[in-house]
Amino acid sequence: MEASALNASVRLPRFGSRTALLRLRSDDQLVATLRAGNDDAFRVIHDRYRSRLSAYIRQMLPYSPVQDAEDLVQDVFMRAYSQLLTDSRPLQLRAWLYRVAHNRCIDHLRRPIPAPAEVQEQVDVLAPDLVERTQQREDLRRLIADIQRLPSQQRSALLMREMDGMSYNDLAVALDVTVPSVKSLLVRARLGLVEAAQARDTGCSEVREELMSSYDRGVKASPRARRHMRDCGDCERYCESLRGVRQSLAALSPVIAIGPLALLSKLLGASGAGSAGSGAAAGTGA
Repeated sequence: MEASALNASVRLPRFGSRTALLRLRSDDQLVATLRAGNDDAFRVIHDRYRSRLSAYIRQMLPYSPVQDAEDLVQDVFMRAYSQLLTDSRPLQLRAWLYRVAHNRCIDHLRRPIPAPAEVQEQVDVLAPDLVERTQQREDLRRLIADIQRLPSQQRSALLMREMDGMSYNDLAVALDVTVPSVKSLLVRARLGLVEAAQARDTGCSEVREELMSSYDRGVKASPRARRHMRDCGDCERYCESLRGVRQSLAALSPVIAIGPLALLSKLLGASGAGSAGSGAAAGTGA
């Protein structure tokens, strides 16, 4: 199938009677039909998974323009079409498609990051009715922001599991890891979301006490304090003020280390030595 033919089918997803019957077939049957030479089977695959992969990609790439995400969806299907025809090995279609999409997202994430876009604009395909009802709610915005801050593989596993209900085995295929690794990724992702929410709800006074304690001990701020500051500009500025004090005190370290009188003596050492030498010479001459 040529790119133009696929793009045409994307713009005009109309089905004839034969294609409508294909929609009733399983993924394995569609793959076999495609490999037997029936391109209509791929149009069915495309329509079956396009919205799911689009939602997944747009959540994996929240700061990319919507058009870039749509282009990436089309690229995923073009790659899938080519590979399905050139590789006759059996596969789990849904997990395999997500694996192709995941790899393309990782490639995209390694590129320079463009200017951030509004997060709410990136999630309208997940559940249009739900998003429309709750897009003004602050807790939804915060949850989405917390998801975007997860490491890419944790985010990918969580989105596949929660958005499409993929099994551990399918996730392992999609991410090219073991089932225990999938479970670990999901546990860490969910724990990260819980810790982010707890840190955000922690009182500013408690966080500032932690920051002062870290400052006194000369260590980094605690993970909870760092998470809290991601959403609290006041505490972030408080931390920056502590850094400013540390830098100012560090500039005084030479004075503190050797004492003001000793520092003055050191600064005048050359002229003082010269004067002392002249005095000594005069005394000898006398």
